[in-house]
Amino acid sequence: MAHQEPGLTRLLTSAAFTRSRQVAVELADDAVRLRSLLLQVDTKRFGVGELEDVNGRLDVDIAYSVVEARVEELEEIPAAPPLCDLEPTTSARLRLVISALHYLVTENDAIHDKRPNGHVDDVAIVRWVTHVAGDQLPPLD
Repeated sequence: MAHQEPGLTRLLTSAAFTRSRQVAVELADDAVRLRSLLLQVDTKRFGVGELEDVNGRLDVDIAYSVVEARVEELEEIPAAPPLCDLEPTTSARLRLVISALHYLVTENDAIHDKRPNGHVDDVAIVRWVTHVAGDQLPPLD
């Protein structure tokens, strides 16, 4: 991992994010459950209000689009390959993005979401993940 702040390191190694990473493995090949996750993201509320009111919405939109693309792949006939058959970097990036969105919708994470600053940890993780995932994308020609 690139140099990062100690607070971010604590978030990335927290029990809540570890759980989100485990759940991501379970969700990655399930279009129905991924759609449910995306619906939860769409309706997420924090102590400061709707997700649209939170700084960092662009990063959430990027992560959302990655997961939405996976859902569309899974729903195609023939369906997308299972997570275990994807190229390792692609598989890891996908799991990480799903993890970030799962963490975003988890109420009891590092900073409870109903608190006035309850979105800070969620946005930090989503921003970090979109940065890492973006670094893994092939350059445009």
